[in-house]
Amino acid sequence: MAIPMTVELLATVSMWRLYSATALEIVILIVTFAFYMPAHIRLTRGFSETGIRRLIALNWVRIISWTGRTAILLWTLAKLLHI
Repeated sequence: MAIPMTVELLATVSMWRLYSATALEIVILIVTFAFYMPAHIRLTRGFSETGIRRLIALNWVRIISWTGRTAILLWTLAKLLHI
C-alpha cells in the first residue's frame, strides 16, 4: 500500500517543490557534515570565541534552510489535501 501511495504523491507534487526541498536538504547535510561537525570537534579541544561565532553563523544557514524546506513541504501537503 505504501508504494502506490508514494507514487501517487510524487505524481501530484510539483517537481520544482520536490527539487527545491531536496536541494535545501542537501545544503543542510553539507553544512552539517562539512562545517558544523568539524567546528564542534574543534570546540571539544577548548573554548574559542571565534569557534562559537562560526557555529552561530553556520547555524543560521541551517535554520533558514530548514525553515524553507518545512514551508515547501507544508505547502505541498496543503496542495495535496486541497486546503
